[in-house]
Amino acid sequence: MPDSYESSMSYMGSLGIPITDIQELCKAQYIEWHKKRLHGLLAHPLLNEDVPSVVVFPEGSIPVDCLKMLHDFAKSTRTTVVAGSHTILGSIEAKQVYSMLGKEKTLAKPHTHSGDVTFIFVQDKIHHQKKQGVSPFDRTDLTSLIRPSITLHPLPIPIGNSTLRMVSLVCADALQLPKIKGDYDIVSVISYDPDPSHFKSFIGTQVENSRIVIYCNDGKFGGSSINLPLDRRPTSWFFEQPLSGHLPQGDALLIIDVPVGELATQVGVHAPKAQREVKFLASITYEGSVVGDQEVSKELCKIKNISNNQVRNSRLASLLGKHTYNHNQGHRLDLLHELSRTGVDADDVWAAYGLDLVLDLPGLVDLEAKFAKVCDEKLTQQLIEGDLESQGVERLQAFLRECKSRISVLGETESLIRVEQPAIPDAYINREDEIAKMLSFLDSRNEFLMEVSSLAQMGKSATIEKALARTGFKRIKRILLLTTSSVEYILAEIFGEAKGPVAMPIPGSEFTAELQQAIKEWDVLWFENCQELLVSGQWKSGEIQSLINNIVSIVQEETI
Repeated sequence: MPDSYESSMSYMGSLGIPITDIQELCKAQYIEWHKKRLHGLLAHPLLNEDVPSVVVFPEGSIPVDCLKMLHDFAKSTRTTVVAGSHTILGSIEAKQVYSMLGKEKTLAKPHTHSGDVTFIFVQDKIHHQKKQGVSPFDRTDLTSLIRPSITLHPLPIPIGNSTLRMVSLVCADALQLPKIKGDYDIVSVISYDPDPSHFKSFIGTQVENSRIVIYCNDGKFGGSSINLPLDRRPTSWFFEQPLSGHLPQGDALLIIDVPVGELATQVGVHAPKAQREVKFLASITYEGSVVGDQEVSKELCKIKNISNNQVRNSRLASLLGKHTYNHNQGHRLDLLHELSRTGVDADDVWAAYGLDLVLDLPGLVDLEAKFAKVCDEKLTQQLIEGDLESQGVERLQAFLRECKSRISVLGETESLIRVEQPAIPDAYINREDEIAKMLSFLDSRNEFLMEVSSLAQMGKSATIEKALARTGFKRIKRILLLTTSSVEYILAEIFGEAKGPVAMPIPGSEFTAELQQAIKEWDVLWFENCQELLVSGQWKSGEIQSLINNIVSIVQEETI
């Protein structure tokens, strides 16, 4: 998405620049990608096990081409789906979709205020709700000074054996005191708003009147939440600081189970009933993305299966130290790291907070980079040969600069967990003598162990990174050692997979075949912060000394 309208292809078109073919090409590829993305999301087991009764997507997130997919999902799972919103279209393809949904004649009627509509699929029933209010971004020079009156009608939705009534609002409709005909239990609000706090007052009023409010904002901005009257007595991680029940930026899936008809806080009761259960909070990441947070998702899945909490804690600490996680993952990593430290990260905690949804697709940033490359290739010639006025030339130049900045991410995909080569600070670039010595060591067939030491913050890691970057080594294992690092943690890192404690090699005995084979899997073993294995110049334990001695002996034997 462009940061401003003047950075969009539509604006380029208004200046007489031919962009229709490019728009159609990008749209076709985006729709194909988005359908696969939705299919991957809707296939998640928790969305197919009678857990969700209401599923809500944000404003502008569901193109008309994807409506049938959501309708089929609502019918097959007996779910209510608020299918985002889109601008009502007059194309042949759009009319075919509206006709199939039985809404062609209704949507063909002119609308006084706005052309946006959201579809609500209640199992096999189809409803639609036009956006009635006008947000500041929808206004033009011809917008009437008279604010239209907004009247909404609740829809009956079945949940289990009960029938509740839900009101669906599109963005600005929630900010203009809508008149709601009849009683209702649930409110859904969808938006594409850089500042979700705009809806805080409306949500607060509804919650104080014992209604559930599902607020779904675009992941670009975050702030989505499922709101209900909260009993503050139970311990809550998600509904307290720093999240306070709101999703951070980024694609995410949040599922919360709320018992129907039991929202009021129970007082004077020895064992009050639970008001909510967080079933799932996950990032949606992408296998083919340059962002790298998908590697965190995969590593989390491995850590979940480790039986020893000390090993889990060390692996989580290592993952936090790599800073490749997104906002959502960062909060959950902090929680899991703290709970694993005391051994209380139970299976239900990991089931709710320890898993992500990784889709086998490129990410949105990668898709946009490919589209930017198409624009750059096709419009650069237009800049050179096109008969454009000065304003058109200036805007096209700005647009192409934006394209080039997005193209730069193409081809940067790499494993950020197994092979880590982060950017090197400029202050540490001119270390050619040290780098030359490291390269000489790495080229040697006889030397197998090198110690790199200096005062803190002198650029040791950056120098090693630059040296390794000049080699052909790909299988590099960087093991970050912390105060809590145990023998089990070091072994688990060397094995490169989620294992529990591995049998310790005993000094003087024949080396275990498993450890020998694991070490052969790596070109370079890099132990960072080795001082963490010492106390007053001595090994912290005999087990650590034994392990290090055996690793050195195995490597030495292989070198000879």
